[in-house]
Amino acid sequence: MQKYIKTNRLEISAMVKRDLPDLNSLLSSLKLRELSGLQMPVDDTNRMLALTLLAGDEFIFVIRLITTGELIGLIGFYKCYQPDFSVSTGFRELGYLLAENMWGNGYMTEVGDKLINEFFKDTNYKYLCAGIMPNNHRSQRVLTKLKFVQSLQPDELTSDQFGPKELYFQRTAE
Repeated sequence: MQKYIKTNRLEISAMVKRDLPDLNSLLSSLKLRELSGLQMPVDDTNRMLALTLLAGDEFIFVIRLITTGELIGLIGFYKCYQPDFSVSTGFRELGYLLAENMWGNGYMTEVGDKLINEFFKDTNYKYLCAGIMPNNHRSQRVLTKLKFVQSLQPDELTSDQFGPKELYFQRTAE
């Protein structure tokens, strides 16, 4: 997958260590952490350590505004696990978060559309899945625009992949 993609409004680049302070600041929002479902420590020090583990993953990207260079979000294709806890070779989980003051501008749909097409074109994965909280109506709309369909979680993924209250969505490679 490309490490840098540009749209008319946004720069999407592979997450690197220099992004960690901005991401840590973004994730200081409890509301954002809860809505995104990203399980991150509450305190800054441990959250920075957790973010460090994500830096350099080829499928994790930061989102910046072209006009200001401000880091406004994170999007990634995270590993999925089978019932025996081995890594799935057919599924990846789409996860994302966006600064609250950036909601309602179509940024996540813009980024998701670009990245998902690249992801399926450049990898052998057949499915993307996403789990969201039932009260996260904005995210449900984003997933629908990105051609995800709400369904039951397949048996080939561990039941621990998504929380018991999350809604499960899936998209198949075209």
